[in-house]
Amino acid sequence: MGSRSFWIVADVTEHSHKEASGYHYFEFVEKDAITNRIVAKIKGSAWGNASQKIRFFLTVTGRKFTNNMHVLAKVRVNYHKVYGLSLELEEVDPHYTLGVIEAKRQETLHRLVTGYPDTIELIGSTYQTRNGRMELPPVISRLAVISSET
Repeated sequence: MGSRSFWIVADVTEHSHKEASGYHYFEFVEKDAITNRIVAKIKGSAWGNASQKIRFFLTVTGRKFTNNMHVLAKVRVNYHKVYGLSLELEEVDPHYTLGVIEAKRQETLHRLVTGYPDTIELIGSTYQTRNGRMELPPVISRLAVISSET
């Protein structure tokens, strides 16, 4: 029987990375959107070409593949009579994760602007804070250092 691959959306938890071998072990979990409680989980692993895909993920996103990361991953189902059912990572889409990060960023900025209008405001497409509105003092051009000889 041929092995088929599937794209899944999940959060990563229990991640560990064996540097010497390049192996990654973790769990894929699905969380309830309202309570954030885990409703499903399965073991996952990555090695070989998938480890290189994880390195590429870091390069593109600037973030490590690690716990509490929401990912779109291409996986293959494995079953071992001793270790049970698991998913082997084949690929991870960094652009999906970047989109999730940007959406959370926009949501946070919106909450700040509406909840703290005296502290942060949106002017055009730029967010401005009190610190950003402060005038900077002139640049210090002379400096004296007074100390003992020793």
